[in-house]
Amino acid sequence: MKTNFLMRIALFACIAALASCTKDEERVTATDTADVVSESLTDSYFEDVDDMSIVAVESDDSPAGGRVASDDRFCAGILIGEGSTLASGRITIDFGTGCTDPRGNMRKGKIILEYVNGPAGNVGFTVVTTTDGYSINGVTLTGTRTIELLSKSETSVKHEITVENGEALWPDGLTSTRESSFTREIKFDEQAVYLDGSASGTNRRGKSYTMDIDQTLIYKRSCVLSEGIYMAVKGIKSFGSEGRKLTIDYGDGACDRSVTVAIGDASSSISVDN
Repeated sequence: MKTNFLMRIALFACIAALASCTKDEERVTATDTADVVSESLTDSYFEDVDDMSIVAVESDDSPAGGRVASDDRFCAGILIGEGSTLASGRITIDFGTGCTDPRGNMRKGKIILEYVNGPAGNVGFTVVTTTDGYSINGVTLTGTRTIELLSKSETSVKHEITVENGEALWPDGLTSTRESSFTREIKFDEQAVYLDGSASGTNRRGKSYTMDIDQTLIYKRSCVLSEGIYMAVKGIKSFGSEGRKLTIDYGDGACDRSVTVAIGDASSSISVDN
């Protein structure tokens, strides 16, 4: 009798565990939300570095450049390396001990750009970006980013961007890592960036993840400059971690920080704050 009683308890425990597992599979959990916010912020901060790198080498102040860049994110100096020419050289964006842009984003340290195969408009023009103590809003970014010009026309310019050994160190001491490969097209008439590709790494919980862009992500320069929003405002990507597959929908193009996260038939709207 006692054996049967214990068996019934064990059976009920198994059923409860299965029900709990099934319930989690059918809803967006707090862990899912935290992972999505972490990945989206990491993506937006690295995208900001890419955008500033391209603006810096193509500005009228750059020996490699030609495109006029009016961008108030550069609240510190752009330093041209000695011996830099149209063909090759070094540019350092130095934010010093810290300066704040008009939207309240605090940047510190240096972004270092080494470029070759110039001038900037040439197909094959390549910029290798590294950092020296660089952080934004207390998140320190490291790694090597390579940006190569694939094509250019009167209406757009397309780059290939790869990240090696990317890492974000958060103010709470946790880290996330990132390796990625993207094609990035800037459409001048729309003042927008179109991004396709994939990424992988570890999130702030130390768990591996993969990310694939299913529908092209769109970033609007107007959202960056007016609202300080560096994340995509349109497009869909999929995010996988620990056997769970989520979709992240960035909406209809409005300048906001809201995304819709879905798993199966369940979905939840969340805000990705700085």
